[in-house]
Amino acid sequence: MSSQVADPEIFRRLDEVTKLYGETNNKLVELTKILDTRRVDLEGAIKDKTEALKWSSFQPQYLRDFIEEPYVVEPFRIGKAGKVLEWRIYVPKFVRFSAGRLERVTSSYNVFSITQYHRFFGDVPEELKDRFPELPYDVKVHDGLLVVPAEFQEEAWSRFKEHLQGRTGTPGIIRIKPKDEWSLIAQIIEEGRLPFEPKPVDPVDLRPRSVEGFALQEGWEERDYQLDADRVFMEYGAIGVYWPFGTGKSQWATDWLDRLKGHKVIIAGKDSTLREQWVDRLLKMPPDRRSECHVFILQNREKIEELVKRLRKEGKQITLIIFDECHHLPAPTFMWLSTIDAKYRIGLTGSPYREDGHIEYIMALTGMPHGFAWTRFVTSGVISLAQVQVHVVKEWRQKLAILDDLLKRDLGKTMIFCDSLDLGDKIAKKYGLEWVHGETKSRLEIIRRNEVVVVSRVADEGISVSELDTLIEIDFMGGSRAQEMQRAGRLSHRAIQPDKEPAVHHVLMTEEEVDKYGKRLLSFYDKGFKVDMLYGI
Repeated sequence: MSSQVADPEIFRRLDEVTKLYGETNNKLVELTKILDTRRVDLEGAIKDKTEALKWSSFQPQYLRDFIEEPYVVEPFRIGKAGKVLEWRIYVPKFVRFSAGRLERVTSSYNVFSITQYHRFFGDVPEELKDRFPELPYDVKVHDGLLVVPAEFQEEAWSRFKEHLQGRTGTPGIIRIKPKDEWSLIAQIIEEGRLPFEPKPVDPVDLRPRSVEGFALQEGWEERDYQLDADRVFMEYGAIGVYWPFGTGKSQWATDWLDRLKGHKVIIAGKDSTLREQWVDRLLKMPPDRRSECHVFILQNREKIEELVKRLRKEGKQITLIIFDECHHLPAPTFMWLSTIDAKYRIGLTGSPYREDGHIEYIMALTGMPHGFAWTRFVTSGVISLAQVQVHVVKEWRQKLAILDDLLKRDLGKTMIFCDSLDLGDKIAKKYGLEWVHGETKSRLEIIRRNEVVVVSRVADEGISVSELDTLIEIDFMGGSRAQEMQRAGRLSHRAIQPDKEPAVHHVLMTEEEVDKYGKRLLSFYDKGFKVDMLYGI
C-alpha cells in the first residue's frame, strides 16, 4: 500500500491565490462604490445645470439609454415610393463618433450625412447598418440584361421599368434599354445593392511582371490591401479603388498595365499635370510594354475617339481602361467615356464624392468598389495626417502678411496654392519663385525641382511629391470640399519618417471667407485631421 504526501508548496501558493482574490474582490467593491458615487455626482451636476438654464427637469433614468445610443438618426432625402436616400445623424461633439460624411458643425453638435453608398466605403458603423435597408433580393447587370431571381421578376420590372425594354421569355432575365445600362446600375446601387456580375480576368490576357515592372519596388508585397484589390479585380474585371491619397492607387494600377497584354488607355483626370505624371511613371516600364499604353485627359475626346477607331479598324480591342480621378466621370461632359469598349476597367480616386450627389454613378462607371475609411490607414501607419492651421484675419491684405511670415520660416519643401492667376503671378515675382499654372510647360518637373513653388489649381489633383513638407493655401475655389480634400491629399504622399515633424497644411482665410466658404474645412474634420483655428496676425 502506497501513500502520497501533499507538497506544502502547493498549499502555500493556494493560500496566496485565495488572499489575492479576496484583495481584488475588495478593490472591485470599492471601485463600484466610487463609480456609483461619480454617477450620482454627474447626474446631480447635469440636473443643476439644466435647472439653471431653465430647461425642463433632468430625468436621469434616460441617461443609460443615451449612453447606449448617443445620436439621433432621421430621414433627410426621400426618393421614389418613399425610399429614404439620405439620412442625417446628429451627435453631441463630446461623443467620439464618425460616420459617412460630415455635413455641418455647430458649437455643440456634429451633423453627419449617410447614404447607401457609404456602406461600400466602410464608413457606416456596424450598429447603424441595419438602419439602411437594401433590396430584398440579389440583382445583377450582365451584357445588356437584368438578372434577378425568377420570383422577383415582376417586382424588379415595376421598380426599374424606366430602364427596361422587355422580357426575354426566360424567367428572371429582362432586357435593358440601349444606353440605359449605366443609369440602371446607378439606381440599383442607390437601392443598396452592388449589381456587378463577376467577369474574371482571362488568364490568356496575363503575362509575368517585367523586370522593370513598377510594382516590383521594395515593399510592394507587404501592402495587404493592394493584394486584396488584386483579388477583387481578378474576380470582377472592373473595380473602383477609393483608398486615401498616398496609399499607392496609381502604383497598383500601373502594375496592371505591366501585367496585362494588349492596348491600355489611361484617362488622367482633367489636367495635363496629371498626364505628365502618368507618362513619367510609364518610363519605368520596358519600351515594348510602354508603347501599349495611351495617356489622355478627359477633354481629349477627339484623340480618344481617333485611337478607338484605329484599333477597331486593326481588329484590336482595348484590354484595360483606367479612369484616374474618376469622381469627374458622372459629369454630363464626360459620361460618353462609359461607351468605350474595354475588356477591363479600373477607377481611381481618393475622394469618391460629388457636390451634385451622384456618387452612385462613380461606382457604376468604374466597377466593384474597393475602399476603406481613412482611419484604418492612419491607425495602421500607412499614412499620417498633416497638422492643419487655419489662419483667420479681418482683411485680405493680412493674408499676404501671414504668407510673408511663413516664408521666413524653415518650411521644407513647400507648395503655395493660389487660384487667382494675377495674384499667383505677383507672389511668384515678389519672392523670386516659379509659378506653375495652365500655360506652364513641364509642370511636374518644375514642382519637383523647386524647394518652394507657387501653383494654381492645376496641381490640385494627382500630383505625387513624396518629400513635400508644407502646403499653403492663400486663395481657393469657394466652399469646395472636394478641392480642399484633394489639396490635403498632396501631403498624404509624403513618406512617413519618425525623425521628421508632421507635415503642416496652412489655410489663410478672412473672417468673411470663413462665414461664406467655411464648409470646405469640414473635409479636415471629416477625415480626422487636427485643426487649429488661429485668429488675428
